[in-house]
Amino acid sequence: MSVAIGLLVAALATPTDLWTGENGPARAKAVIEECLGEADRQLSNPRLCVPRVVDACENEHGTYQRAMNDCATFSRLAWEGRRMAATKRLTSAKQATATQSPDRHIARLIESENHWDAWNRPDCEMQAAFSEGGTYHRFALDSCLSDHAAHRAIELEALAEDWGKIFDLGNS
Repeated sequence: MSVAIGLLVAALATPTDLWTGENGPARAKAVIEECLGEADRQLSNPRLCVPRVVDACENEHGTYQRAMNDCATFSRLAWEGRRMAATKRLTSAKQATATQSPDRHIARLIESENHWDAWNRPDCEMQAAFSEGGTYHRFALDSCLSDHAAHRAIELEALAEDWGKIFDLGNS
């Protein structure tokens, strides 16, 4: 009997929520990878993957406000990670031929990213202003930031495919 109670306590203590604690950002990243893999196989639009993290998280984590806030944050973190990785890959471009230097392109990319950064948060704060002071505000703000980061990441990843035909982007 005590073994059964011990197993029950252990089962109840074992987190079954894939989105708790440190698992959330990793799970969000995995959902994006899976979705983009499906998009590649089906020659579909990768932008269809933008809402996938929040949808999967809410299905598995819950739709009460705190869970929804967590889901939007996990999505934002995962998409921002992809955007930063794509930016890093592009800014590491090296000359692959004698005729084309990436320096001018990298400078333009950095300028573009600076403008994007200056626009991103203020735009989302404007869009989420209706919810200021409420429990929904974090969800509204992080959902907007996630959407912006997702679209920017997808753009930069496509740019990296194009640059990869001209420059050496290495394995970064």
